[in-house]
Amino acid sequence: PLTARERSTLRDIWESLRQRFEPLMQGATVFIEVSQDEYNRLLEAVVAKKPVQQLEELVRGMRHEAVATRLERAKSALEDAARKLGKTPPQVELQHDDLRLPPGPWAPFWSVLSHVLNNAVDHGVESDDERRSAGKSVPAKIGLSARVHDGVVVIEVKDDGRGVDWDGVRKLATQRGLPSSSQRELEQALFADGFSLKHEVSETSGRGVGLAAVKNVVAAMGGRVE
Repeated sequence: PLTARERSTLRDIWESLRQRFEPLMQGATVFIEVSQDEYNRLLEAVVAKKPVQQLEELVRGMRHEAVATRLERAKSALEDAARKLGKTPPQVELQHDDLRLPPGPWAPFWSVLSHVLNNAVDHGVESDDERRSAGKSVPAKIGLSARVHDGVVVIEVKDDGRGVDWDGVRKLATQRGLPSSSQRELEQALFADGFSLKHEVSETSGRGVGLAAVKNVVAAMGGRVE
């Protein structure tokens, strides 16, 4: 436990920081979620008397939205979609490394991520009976991760389902007059407007607009889909 003198000194430090950084927080939301690790990093930097610039970077980062919150919502969406499809809700593993992103620029991406989630739980993950027949675990496993790699933000969705039916993609692409002679062309066809391997439209898929919307939004943000 801290002594009275140490507590007094710490209060003085925080008050000094508050006065210095309060202008930086203008425009931030009323409530900012901070993880225990983020709090500890800031506290350690203060106690170690790190340069003001480093402290500013830590505080500025807290103005951004915690990706963990978005991934938790995605997890709930996956579970709800599975129930609607009569499947056991998947086991969802999250990884986010306490990453924070500016909410405004990333809002369009989070809106279209739902299409990727629907594809994972509808197209990718098999029914419970199909998985059991194939000797696969029930529930299915889906991974959602966000990380920074070589200065680039990477959002990844993985599932242990059946994978893409590339023969079906080739057949439909040929029917629609789309190039389909190479793997790259098949991937491009998969993101074409109105392209869907579902024969019936459901609440989660079948309209052929999802992946096209994802590709368009990510491209507009200067990113790419793999």
